[in-house]
Amino acid sequence: MSAPTNPLCPVLDRAADGTVIRKGGIMGIVVTDGEVQPGDPIEVTLPAPPHTPLAPV
Repeated sequence: MSAPTNPLCPVLDRAADGTVIRKGGIMGIVVTDGEVQPGDPIEVTLPAPPHTPLAPV
């Protein structure tokens, strides 16, 4: 039997200095309501640099 895995493993990593790197998380602004269907276009606009990691809340 294999050891149980932590469900957060796919979205967590460690930097060389040992700090936690969170690889998941989405923030966005929804401008149109309704259902999203497979194949619907999604537009992503990144903010101007510098891009900085978000801190946990």
